[in-house]
Amino acid sequence: MLDVGGRGGELRSDVVLGGTNFLSTELYQPLGSSRFFIAPRAFFLKQARGNFVGNHEIAEYHDRRMGAGLDIGFASGRRSEIRVGYEYSTARSRP
Repeated sequence: MLDVGGRGGELRSDVVLGGTNFLSTELYQPLGSSRFFIAPRAFFLKQARGNFVGNHEIAEYHDRRMGAGLDIGFASGRRSEIRVGYEYSTARSRP
């Protein structure tokens, strides 16, 4: 979605459903008329993974990870940017 939160803002979202479930969203927001921007984001991931010895599956784990982050950056070109940020997430794995 374009022009969310002001001129030049974009809401970027990804959804993957299946063996791996993934949802993420990010709000890309330019700072005024400069090429600098901020981009808060959040995500959720749920997947099953097998633990094998040879060709035999000995366990299946269900992993879950969720978190949020904030990037600040500079749009250095039409299709490139430089970012630095912080991310906080929690993870859990169960047999």
